[in-house]
Amino acid sequence: MRRFAGTAAVLLAACAGTAALASPAAADSNAPYARGAAIINADGTLRSGKHVAQTRRLDTGRYCVTFDNTIEREGAIAVTQTHDWRRLNLYLPGASGCDGPHDFKIGSDDPRTGEWKDGVFTLAVL
Repeated sequence: MRRFAGTAAVLLAACAGTAALASPAAADSNAPYARGAAIINADGTLRSGKHVAQTRRLDTGRYCVTFDNTIEREGAIAVTQTHDWRRLNLYLPGASGCDGPHDFKIGSDDPRTGEWKDGVFTLAVL
């Protein structure tokens, strides 16, 4: 019986440690230091986001991310990062087809060819 109690205590402590380690990862998915954020799939659908109202693929390699009314493009700092090292993302503020006050247009291209290419990316608004 004593051996079982010791094993149970070790397992309980291991589970508590795992739960503590999992908590920061869950917090990171909510982008606590960004006013708004989005992970956009290559087809323009939203994988994960914060304050995102709508996303769409405008054309090959061009996307529009619309945030809710808490985030405006005017005066915002937008940071974008591709999920593929062979792509380069460009923030295209006020570009046609995505020029509303809450819209952010992102272009993704292949710098080796200069062609627009679809790809997964992250957008954060600070």
